[in-house]
Parts: sequence; structure tokens; C-alpha cells
Amino acid sequence: MKSARFTFGNKYFIGMSRKTQKISAFTLTEVMITMAITSIVITLSYYSYQMLNTYFNKFSEDNSFNAECMGLRTAMEKDLEAADYVLSTPNRIEFHTSTSIIKWYSVADTVVRSTQSDVEKRFRLKPHLLTVRKDSKTSYVNRVCFTYWDSSQDSIHFNFYKNYPVSTYINP
Repeated sequence: MKSARFTFGNKYFIGMSRKTQKISAFTLTEVMITMAITSIVITLSYYSYQMLNTYFNKFSEDNSFNAECMGLRTAMEKDLEAADYVLSTPNRIEFHTSTSIIKWYSVADTVVRSTQSDVEKRFRLKPHLLTVRKDSKTSYVNRVCFTYWDSSQDSIHFNFYKNYPVSTYINP
């Protein structure tokens, strides 16, 4: 292409000749289609992220609930196995060994395991029921039942049984 020089006062201007130069660029339609596709992809990825985040939170809640249940179950099994005998009062269950007394009781929405050395373990299991069944001759507890239920009326039961030696029944 030829360029021409124009003068205007003391200044020189270099201009294009009369032929027009073609500029390579995107058309407005192409840009709008690209923006629409990009916005759809961003929207889908945002909703996918929200869905995955919701599933992850639910999974985390379920895992923490299962950990609480298994912790309660393990601790109560160990206490019951180590106990010489088990007594209950209206407000608590006591596991008596030759060296200590371990108390289990319920406070509002928490099950508490307390030892004589004031060590407490709290299990955050909101709607629950802690019941016992006593032997009629000795009034020792031979069954402890922990029941948890949720809003959908599903329930989990842990039953723990204590077997006493025959001598307990002969000489109460």
C-alpha cells in the first residue's frame, strides 16, 4: 500500500491511500454466542459446586454422628465388661468396679460418662433414651438399652447385657 504525506502547518501526517485495509476481528454475533456459552458453563459449574458441597456437608454430619455412636457404644461396652455390678437410679446408671464407680447420665441433649477422677466424656446425641432392666432378686442391672431416634423416626438401638456369676444370685 502506498502512503501519502500530508502537511498541516509544520506537522507531517502519514495517511493511508484510498484503498481500505481489512481488519481481522470477531463479529458481534460471535462474541455474543461465546459469552452466552461461557455464562451457561459458569452457571452449571456453580450449581455443581453447590451440590457437591451439600453432599460433602451431609456426609461429614453422618460421619460425626456415626463416630459419636461408636464412641458411646465402645465406652459403654468396656465399662459394662469391667464392672463387677451395675446399679441404676432414676437419673443415672452406675458401673461399680473394685476400684472405681463410673456414672452414665443424660443431660438435656447429651449423654455424659463421668468417673471418680472427674473425667467426663460427653456424647452429643440429641434425641435419645437410656433405659435399664433390673434383676428382680438382686436389683442389679442386667440390661442397658440406649435408643437414638431422628426426625424421620428412624431409630438406633444399642443393647448391652451384663451376666453375673451364679454366686451373685445365691448370696445377694
